[in-house]
Amino acid sequence: MDIKDRQNVAALSRADTGEIDTSAPFESVKEALSLFGESAFSHYKAVAKDPPSSEKKTVNSTELHLARKKLKKHKEQLKQCEAIRTHAVEELKKAKRTVAEMKEKLATIDKSREIATEEARNISMELEGNSVGQDTYGDDTCKPELDNARKQYEVVIAKLYNAKQDLRKMKNEFEASSILKVSSIQKEKDAKKCAHSSAEQQSQLSEEITFVEESLMQINLASKHAKKEELKILAEKDSLCQSYKVALEETERKLASLKKVHHVELVANLEIKLAETSKEIELVQKKIQNSKISKLNFAKTLKMELHDSKEILQKVAEEGIFLHNLLESLKSEHENVMKEHVKLEEKETESDCLVNNLHVQIQRSKVELERAILEESKARAEFRDLMSSLEKLSSESENVIKNSSIMKKNIQELMGETKEARFALIEAEKKHQTALIDAEKTKNAKEITLNQIKLISENSNQPKTSTTSGSGTNIVVTAEKFKSFSQRAKDSERLAEIKMAPSMAQLEVVIASEKELNKKINAIHEEGKEIELATQDALKKAELHDAARIALEQDLKGWRERDLVVTELETLDKEPSAPTKVVVVKPKIMSIESMMKRTIVVNRCGIFHCNIKHAQGASSYRIPGRKSGLLALLD
Repeated sequence: MDIKDRQNVAALSRADTGEIDTSAPFESVKEALSLFGESAFSHYKAVAKDPPSSEKKTVNSTELHLARKKLKKHKEQLKQCEAIRTHAVEELKKAKRTVAEMKEKLATIDKSREIATEEARNISMELEGNSVGQDTYGDDTCKPELDNARKQYEVVIAKLYNAKQDLRKMKNEFEASSILKVSSIQKEKDAKKCAHSSAEQQSQLSEEITFVEESLMQINLASKHAKKEELKILAEKDSLCQSYKVALEETERKLASLKKVHHVELVANLEIKLAETSKEIELVQKKIQNSKISKLNFAKTLKMELHDSKEILQKVAEEGIFLHNLLESLKSEHENVMKEHVKLEEKETESDCLVNNLHVQIQRSKVELERAILEESKARAEFRDLMSSLEKLSSESENVIKNSSIMKKNIQELMGETKEARFALIEAEKKHQTALIDAEKTKNAKEITLNQIKLISENSNQPKTSTTSGSGTNIVVTAEKFKSFSQRAKDSERLAEIKMAPSMAQLEVVIASEKELNKKINAIHEEGKEIELATQDALKKAELHDAARIALEQDLKGWRERDLVVTELETLDKEPSAPTKVVVVKPKIMSIESMMKRTIVVNRCGIFHCNIKHAQGASSYRIPGRKSGLLALLD
């Protein structure tokens, strides 16, 4: 508000004294950026917020690649579990065979034992009868019978001893078979557990993959929705900028007309309107900032969702490692159990019960195996569906890579076009410099003519001398010579303008082509830029415009000094002169007009050089619908 009050006071004082307001519309370029910079750079910032689509697709491809690796690992685990299961089934069959053989051997041993016991009983009965008859018949008759009985008894004892050894061997074999049965049962249980855990892991992985795919679809939809909203906001901003441009142009026109007419009240009203428009601009800037904050929040939510998905994938990987460790621990426990079962000894009665229980468990395991086979077939079908979807995603990623290569080729072509445009600009600058040299030559010719006029006026013997002052001289010349000299000056100015016109036209054409190329390049590069680069470019441009503002202020000081010279000359002209007709020539006014044109050309050239230097970043920053103080005065 203080700056605006100062501007109002300065405008009123200048309107009272009858001077032209040549002050800058803003104190600094930073003030202009605070008012109009947001609308100028919002397009770059809005585009830079969105992460590039190629990065999103690479992240998705990496996640899918990790999921494929995990599925391969689980497939291998399933194969291992199936191999363990088949090995356990084979061992169970072998155990059944050994149990049947052992039962047959036990039956034969029982029969041989019964036969041996009966023979021993018969022999003992015979021996008792022989001992009773020994008393009656005598010793001689019983000796051969006793010898035969002893031999038979020894044979029976040997048979019993052999049968006992066979029984011991059978017991040992039966114990070994029972240990094998227990180990096969334990292996079958472990295989069931592994199959169940692998099925659960497979189901969890399928659910997680579907969740990741759904989240990716949601992220893509959200990004599309955000892009649509950004396009709407950009269109609204463009419409607002155009409306503000039109309003500013109208206000400038009105101000220019009012400066010519010197109406103080209308100037004050216009300044009030400018203050209102500045307030409206501030409100629009606040809205833009709110929209930016909302977009940033939306981007943060998207980042959080991506981070959550990454954490889920990490958890899945950790679960895989945990399951691998569990398998190793189960193997070690299995070995310990095997060692413990080797030490255990069980009885024959318990072995029969175990055999019956084994038959029941085998039947149950068969039912469970059939169920597991059905579940595996379902899981394989789901896995095939997942593989088809993964193949589709891989094809889509390949298409994206091809599109990115095409975009790179287009960028290279545009860079070649920019190089050609730069060469054209260099040629145009050379032509422009030649035109400036010609203008300087015309200026030197003017100065030579003015010196000749002075010499002629000094050598002339006219009675009346010229009036002099501290700031300028009035030379007395005849009307014909004045016309001839003025005609020469006009011709030289026309020639300079004619020489400058084609170079200026070429410059405008090259600037237009350069702007189009810059627009194309910016449209391609805007997706990869970030907010920090845009802010750095804005600060650099602000510094450049500060330097330009300082140069313009220096030019304005020179103009004010020249205006003072012109006013002094006009006051000298208004003073009463002699009755004779005298044509007064004002050589400094002519030089001022020529210098005005020259300074305009130089300022345009300076702006043109700034545009060339900053063509790759963004087009040269200019306040929309706003002209410099010098151009407004000249218009």
